[in-house]
Order: sequence, then structure tokens, then C-alpha cells
Amino acid sequence: MGRPIETGSRYFPMDVDFLYDQKIKIVRVRYGVKGVMLYISLLCAIYREGYYIAYNDDLVCTMAIDLGVGENLIREVVSFFCERSLFDGKLFAADKIITSAGIQERYQTMIKGKAKHRPVKVCRRYWLLDSDETLPFIKFSDNEDFSPKNDGFCGNNGDYSGNNACKEKEKEKNEIERERGAGDKTPGAPSPARIAFGVYGNVLLTLEEYDALKSEYRDLSARIDRLSEYLRTSGKSYADHAAVIRKWAREDGKTEAPGSFDTEEFFQAALARSYAGNGGGHDHDL
Repeated sequence: MGRPIETGSRYFPMDVDFLYDQKIKIVRVRYGVKGVMLYISLLCAIYREGYYIAYNDDLVCTMAIDLGVGENLIREVVSFFCERSLFDGKLFAADKIITSAGIQERYQTMIKGKAKHRPVKVCRRYWLLDSDETLPFIKFSDNEDFSPKNDGFCGNNGDYSGNNACKEKEKEKNEIERERGAGDKTPGAPSPARIAFGVYGNVLLTLEEYDALKSEYRDLSARIDRLSEYLRTSGKSYADHAAVIRKWAREDGKTEAPGSFDTEEFFQAALARSYAGNGGGHDHDL
């Protein structure tokens, strides 16, 4: 049996006029730079997996942590994206799936090289492009519940729901605690919940650990992805991922001082300069 084709990508193209798109301007006016960054973060998450992602509590929690905002704001902005057609509102309302026709058009182009010798199967229910817009290597599975992201089932399948994802995370957390041993915690004291981070979702940190690391390293996302890739490729496991990140930082000799970089201020200034230098607006299919 041939090896399944990789459905995700390590990069995706972005229009050079992205910041001048009318829809993006409205997002910035309504929600500021963090609204724009949320949209970009969701695009990254979608293309990392393929052509869509399931909207659930885990996704909301992760995005809230990454952007430093409340979960209610994440939910509000995602709904706004659907209202403004940045994502397909009908599919979101019916199945809690985040995607769009524009996303899927770019997805086809991105995987064209990978699919040269093997077709790519997609879930018909989540595919938004008409037959004349769908490239020949895109095939619909006979099983309507097929999705390349989870080895055979769409996000609306009851056996692969957001609740099941939470159970998996709970299982991972329990395994980590067993590795630490009973002597590492006070008897009867509840263990802090850990959340999966990293490009492969295998770096486990509590909210407190993440916030502390965020204040120490301005490039924390890159450091987490580095550990995530190492865990995936080496097969090794560690009892404390936060400790590993700090250990590697000391070895690199690149520990950052807290508060050395203000992301919000940087993007506000960059966007202000961009808009000031561009008088007109463009409205692209995002």
C-alpha cells in the first residue's frame, strides 16, 4: 500500500496587497492588529492541515493564548470573519468548519506538485468549489465522511469531535504525569491542565508555563516548533517541556530579556505606514 500523500503545507502564498484589501481594513478598524493576526493565524492552521480546520474549544483556547486575548473575543472575531465572507458562513453554521472557496483554490495550486502521480481525496461535504473549478487530481471519496486530516473521518463524525480531542489531550496529560512520578506532586492536589502546542501538537505546557516562557523569549513560537519537530523526528519524550525549552535557550546563548519587543506596537506602526503610503484599496478574494 502506497504512503498517503501529505495534505498540509509548510508555507502558503499571500497577496502583496493583503493589507490593503477592503475586508482586512474593516477587520483592522473593528478589532485592531490582533484581529488581522487572528486571521493570519487561522490561515496558517488551515494550510498546515490541508484545506479546512474544525472550529472547537481547543482551537479557540490555543488562538486566545497565542494572541494574548480572551476566548470570547476569539469567538466574536471568527463569527465576524464568516459574516464578512472571509470564511464560508454556511459551512461554519452547519458543521463548525473554517474554510472558503479562495482557500481551497490556493490549496489546489499548493499541492499540485505533490499530487502529480497520486490523486488527493477530499470530503465532498466540505468542498466548496464547483466541478469546473476543481482540478483533475482532486477526487471525492466514496465515503462521504472522508477527510485527509484524520485518516478517514470528517470533523462532523461523532467519533472525532471536539470532545474526543479533549479526551486525547487529557490522556496525554495523564501520561506526562505518570512519567514525572507520584513523588513529584502533593498527594490529592490537582495537576494543572496542559495544552498541546507546536507544529505537530506535541509540546505540552500549562497556561502558567506558557505565559512565563512568553515573557522570557520573544521568539517562543519558533522555540516551541523546534522542540515539536525534534520530538516528532527523534521519538524521544521529556517529562517537562518548559524545562527543555529553557535548557536549549541557555545552550544557544540567546535568552531574551523580558519586554524587549512589543509586537502590538510593531504591527501598529507597520500597518500605519503601509496605509499611509497607499491611497487606494483593493478587494481580493481571500
